[in-house]
Amino acid sequence: METFIGKPVNRVDGRLKVTGSARYTSDHSPENLVHAVLVKSDIAKGRILYIEDAFAKQAPGVLLVMTYRNRPTMVMPKSNWSVPMLLAEDLEPLKDDLIHYHGQTVALLVAETFEQARYAASLLNIRYAEETPAATIPKDDEILTAGYAPNEVDGHPASYTHLKEGVSSIHAAIEASDVTVEAIYRTSFGHHHPMEPHATVAYWEGDRLTIYEPTQWIVAARNSLAAALSIEPNNVQVLSPFVGGGFGCKTQVWAHSFLAALAARQLQRPLKLVVTREQMFTTTGHRPFTAQKLYLGAAQDGRLEAVRHDSLTTTAEISEHIEACGHKTTAKLYRVPNIQVSQRLLKLNTGAPMWMRAPRRNARDVRSRISDGRTRLEARVRPRRTPNEEPCRIRSNGRVAMVE
Repeated sequence: METFIGKPVNRVDGRLKVTGSARYTSDHSPENLVHAVLVKSDIAKGRILYIEDAFAKQAPGVLLVMTYRNRPTMVMPKSNWSVPMLLAEDLEPLKDDLIHYHGQTVALLVAETFEQARYAASLLNIRYAEETPAATIPKDDEILTAGYAPNEVDGHPASYTHLKEGVSSIHAAIEASDVTVEAIYRTSFGHHHPMEPHATVAYWEGDRLTIYEPTQWIVAARNSLAAALSIEPNNVQVLSPFVGGGFGCKTQVWAHSFLAALAARQLQRPLKLVVTREQMFTTTGHRPFTAQKLYLGAAQDGRLEAVRHDSLTTTAEISEHIEACGHKTTAKLYRVPNIQVSQRLLKLNTGAPMWMRAPRRNARDVRSRISDGRTRLEARVRPRRTPNEEPCRIRSNGRVAMVE
């Protein structure tokens, strides 16, 4: 049997990519193609008072001006990992006149060329009744009280505590430690922005949809589109030969994909829609803001004796997202006899946040804070456990979870 270990091996798609021959979603242009552009809200909360679209409809090459007043029927599915179906946000696109975040889609313009569609979009006159949005980030002393506690986090209550026998509270365990550390870490919003922007090319043959989509989960995209369009999954073909980066934001189906499929079916012509770089800041997910308050107690030999990790993360008014903080990190990284983790969510008028595959700076900062000279702790903090030690168990409301 031939072995490839230690030998240079060419990637199957390497030559195509380095020569520019790889065809990504927006590189596909079926015959008789039309072009679509999105129009976004420029307020963060309120409602649409009126849409004046007469000039846009009369512009050269315009085929369709889709708004909440004339959008074809669709059924907004729910995310379901067992099917699977995975939706980016719970908000049905162009459902009504309500605005939930800045950058929300308020119209879709379709024309014979991209330039015609973009020009027609500039002719739309949309007036809003603006309301005050939720957009305030709390101060450090408000981290433990701002927002609300979700029903559960990672299968556990939003706040839970495990204490060694004889220890009265996590506060007592920290105060009894030889060395203590208290710090607050804040991480700002982050945006995915892969090299390839989101795009959709859709065309229909009878009741069969073919759609080019840069997706990281083809089956979930197929099932989600089929459910929304009320057709059988076998009648949806999702093609994604190349994905120009994703970092997690291309695992789910976003609003523009549904609208592109609806418009293509209504016009009975192939349709291309490319999300602009600017629109990707508000339309295709982001990593939420976090504020994390950390208390550490350690012995002189570097063994952690107590950890308290309180987190506040932002979510959206339209969809609940729980960013991975103490429950999925601190509670699983170290073997510590006394631990308390909690997480609260703060609703903001933003697009839906989601997971983002990239490291956070604050994780490095926490490790550095534990081990650097400022803590007066010379020994490195001992990691979660040695091979011969039993894993820590976290008990909460009668439930026991093994921390690996």
